Amino acid sequence: MTIEEAIYSYLSGEAGITTIVGDRIYPMILPQDTDYPALTYFRVSGPEHHDKDVAFPRIQISCWAEKYEEAKALAGEVKAAFQRFKGTMGDPGVAVIQGVFMNDLDLYDNETKVYQIPVDIKLIHRK
Repeated sequence: MTIEEAIYSYLSGEAGITTIVGDRIYPMILPQDTDYPALTYFRVSGPEHHDKDVAFPRIQISCWAEKYEEAKALAGEVKAAFQRFKGTMGDPGVAVIQGVFMNDLDLYDNETKVYQIPVDIKLIHRK
């Protein structure tokens, strides 16, 4: 299982997240005419140790909503789900040693009238 597959599986199983977005969790980009709120995720970088069987990619999970409060609440759920996470993520799973919240940012697109809050997470895991 790839780390991206594990992230999708994990996000899809988190009640605090699915209560807000349902099944609107997408890799990389939002589909055209999507309903909001929604999530997108992608691997920003994929560093690995040269002498240990450990990787520590940076993942960006973007929270999208038409209302700022919804985007902010979703970002809070994402942060809570990943911060200090330890255990198996997904099935058959990726062994996560530690999830680390790194950063978030409030954005707004005047053209689409949609708020975006990208949340950066580092996931230290076994390869």
